[in-house]
Amino acid sequence: MEATRYNTALICSLCKKYFQVNSSKIHSLFIKIAINTLFIIFMALLTITNSYAALSAKTIKKIEGSAPYIKLNGSAINELADLLSFQKPDSSSGYVEIYPSIDKVIYAHNGDKFNQFITKVVADGQPNHLSNIVGVSYADDDGDLAHLTMGITGTLTATWSYRQPDGTIRTLSADELKNKLDSCQGPYQLTISANNVKVQSQYGIPSERAYGSLSKTYTIKVDDFKICYIKPASLQIYDASGVGVNTCTNTTNCKFIGGYNPSVFIPNEGFSALAPTKFPTTAFDKAKFTLIMSGEQSDYIYTSSNPNLVSISNVAGSEGVVTFNSSVHPNLPFDVTLSARTKPNIITPSKTSIYSFTINKWIRALPPTQYKTERELAGNGIFPAANACAGRDLGMISAEEAASYFYSPMELSNAPNAATAVTGHGTGSLPSWIHNKNTRLSRDIDGTFYGEWGNLYSYPQSGFNLARGCTWSSQTATNTWIFGVNVQSGYVGYNALQNNGCIPVCRK
Repeated sequence: MEATRYNTALICSLCKKYFQVNSSKIHSLFIKIAINTLFIIFMALLTITNSYAALSAKTIKKIEGSAPYIKLNGSAINELADLLSFQKPDSSSGYVEIYPSIDKVIYAHNGDKFNQFITKVVADGQPNHLSNIVGVSYADDDGDLAHLTMGITGTLTATWSYRQPDGTIRTLSADELKNKLDSCQGPYQLTISANNVKVQSQYGIPSERAYGSLSKTYTIKVDDFKICYIKPASLQIYDASGVGVNTCTNTTNCKFIGGYNPSVFIPNEGFSALAPTKFPTTAFDKAKFTLIMSGEQSDYIYTSSNPNLVSISNVAGSEGVVTFNSSVHPNLPFDVTLSARTKPNIITPSKTSIYSFTINKWIRALPPTQYKTERELAGNGIFPAANACAGRDLGMISAEEAASYFYSPMELSNAPNAATAVTGHGTGSLPSWIHNKNTRLSRDIDGTFYGEWGNLYSYPQSGFNLARGCTWSSQTATNTWIFGVNVQSGYVGYNALQNNGCIPVCRK
């Protein structure tokens, strides 16, 4: 024990002497250690700061959220095309979804109604705010709330339309959507448009998604292939408006009030293909009409039973145009059958529509010439108009023989006073002919050239364009006047025998 105490005291004594001798060195050493320690701590802190800064930068980028979006019936709308689809009725499955990626013609069944085609909004042509559409909602996967006033903006519009006979585009109203699609009115266009669509949140990055604008037009036809109308080159009618002289407000001026027989003629369309007597029953060289088909004219291949006399076109842009071709008088009567068969790429099996008619009367329009070289009709003489119809110099002939080359006014026109425009009636005998300058043609299938073909100036290749408004007929008003018909209106008047401006319309 004593030895241990002695050793401890000895050690302490030695340490004390050591520190007394080396105190300055020890102090210097501690300072170095302290400095090194501080440097190490500083570098460590600097490293931590830089690491935190780098981490912070990466973290900010990572927590940048996703953009808000629109939902429709619980499903995300990723692009505007998702809003432009619709459902069409289908006999086998009830309904089938039609997407904007479909570029082909869509066929509806005969009897389908417009409102059976289900669009996201009513197809009445009116823009609908997306925020008001049932099933449309705001969504944000980050939980960001919708902007208070501009959460969902933009409109969606669906519109049914078709081209009218005059070329203008007509849009269907909401009330018309309950109607059936009409194969003779189509093809239809169903246009669905989304405009300036955007969704916005109150906060978050990004805070909005701009969908933009997009539109899709679908072409829809009815699978009912048929002949709709028979459309002559002139659709002129004199309506019942009462404005001006060219109106049909009463049956004194016109055969029909309004200027047409409503049972066989449809304004702006032509004659009904279902009329009991088929148009035309009269004809002339280069007379033209068109078989107006359901769908599009180019859907069919056209043929004629007598293509040399009555041709029908398959040329693009004039499909279904029928032309009479005979500069000489053909044998009468003659029958013609026209057919229109659907092309193989339209429908399988193909469908064929037939239209047949009979021509009973024919006229040839020749250049203007005098009816007779003398001023008075009585006695034999030279009749240039009859000579032109005969194609030779007839020499001295009677008025009766000359008249045989022409039709009577009532065979040419159905204007009411044509019936009394008969030889001798212009002199006061009963029933007397009434000179009514307001008489006009009416459209009808009645065996008259003007009733069936309308304004004859509409057939420029037929020779009527050479007339100065008048034609010769077979009937005399007085000894110096011949009844004639106005080329444009069917008005029945009279012309002096030596008039050089009237044209012969030859019956043979």
